[in-house]
Amino acid sequence: MNIVVLVIFYLVSVSLGMLAIYLGVPTKYAVGFFAVLAFALVAGYSYVITSSKNTKLILRLMRMQKTDPLFQYPITLLEGTKEQELDEIERILHKHRKNVDTLSDFQFRKAILEEDLTTAKAVVGSMKKSPLKRFNQAQCEVYMGKFGMAREIPQVQLWMDHAIEALIAYEQGHKDKYIEEMDKSIESAKGTYRVQQYAIKKKTLREWPEKKPSRKRFH
Repeated sequence: MNIVVLVIFYLVSVSLGMLAIYLGVPTKYAVGFFAVLAFALVAGYSYVITSSKNTKLILRLMRMQKTDPLFQYPITLLEGTKEQELDEIERILHKHRKNVDTLSDFQFRKAILEEDLTTAKAVVGSMKKSPLKRFNQAQCEVYMGKFGMAREIPQVQLWMDHAIEALIAYEQGHKDKYIEEMDKSIESAKGTYRVQQYAIKKKTLREWPEKKPSRKRFH
């Protein structure tokens, strides 16, 4: 569903509803019409955010959610600085502090961004049933140089497997392999995860180091 089509559909529907009320259509029918309209809009939005593979459309909808840092975070990855990324993470930690899974995942991201592998490992150890627990655990193994161990951790979605391979390629300084695996990760992902992987790829290539990263950067 294209966002322009969605907006046009909404405006036309509202106009028809107002016309129906003006012409004396019973209120219960008019209310029913708007109820169906609301359901269609919510269903369409939910599909795009969770299941669509249209990266541009997902990103466009996320840009509209300016008050929710969960939607603004990938945009910051795509366009912002490290400091802005940390600020966005802090916003998420504050706004979504009651969501245990979200809280743990972004505590992990913050620790990795600050190159604090000790804290990152502690956060992963505290995770219980988070869908990202094994993905974050595999990332820790990669950062410790244990590539075989990282590959042995089963992931819940295909895009995660490719993302781990891309991270291994990054740590080894293999740019072409990184691009190949990230492209596969993006293609496999849906909804906001797709935009997240797209943003990570763009950011990483923009900041690609001249030499392969040293594991000594972590503390």
